[in-house]
Amino acid sequence: MDTKKDDKFADVLDAVGEFGTFQWRLIVLTFIPNIMSSFFMFADHFVFSEEKPYCNTSWILALDPNLSEAEQMNLTLPRAHNGSFLTCLMYLPVSWDLESIIQFGLNITDPCEDGWIYPESKRRSLISEFDLVCGKELDKETVQTMFMTGQLIGSLIFGLLSDKLGRYPTILLSLLGLMFFGFGTAFVNSFHQYLFFRFGVSQAVMGYAIVSLTLVTEWLVGEHRAHAVILEHCFFSVGIMFLTGLAYNLPHWRMLFLVGAVPVFPLISYIW
Repeated sequence: MDTKKDDKFADVLDAVGEFGTFQWRLIVLTFIPNIMSSFFMFADHFVFSEEKPYCNTSWILALDPNLSEAEQMNLTLPRAHNGSFLTCLMYLPVSWDLESIIQFGLNITDPCEDGWIYPESKRRSLISEFDLVCGKELDKETVQTMFMTGQLIGSLIFGLLSDKLGRYPTILLSLLGLMFFGFGTAFVNSFHQYLFFRFGVSQAVMGYAIVSLTLVTEWLVGEHRAHAVILEHCFFSVGIMFLTGLAYNLPHWRMLFLVGAVPVFPLISYIW
């Protein structure tokens, strides 16, 4: 039975050619989404930029709204032994007037009460958005572990689905996952929601990578299969360059995900 199937498939390849127009079109259309896949895979490296935060001490502006940022920090933030301002402590607000504060100074410290400011930050990152500092620091290894776990689960789920439903329906399903979880990441309201959407998009990324490459190699023979694998990685590399350029120029991490996810929407036309 398998021999007969192989013979029939060989006849089909003879009809369409070993590497003709059909295969070229299949490779290009199938590998284009890999540009977005690499974007979603490495986006974490650009949204968790290191930043130096300080306690928000805007309470003192009620005494004098014309205080400069440097004056405000000097009056309300304690310093470390090396002279730098502490990140997680502030001087406890008092009911004095500004002249008394300048003359006598403040000396009772307290943890940050009203959030943090990031005066040296040039762009809005996930850390400054959700104040992942002072006991809420982000463990990047945990985020990467979460993403890799999603890829593991995605490879199992989409691998089984591709055998049950077929390559084409599974590819469409993974594209829907990229669209929903990738675009939805830009609208999360908490860090835990961010982790959830990243977990979902990691499954879609891995599912698409596996099933799309399987579909392409099934229509190729010999050395053309190796060429297809190399070409897939080329599309993947283009996505990384695309991500790097966007991350450097966009001022907000949400915009990064929005711009990166928009190209996924036209890919739903693959249903036709």
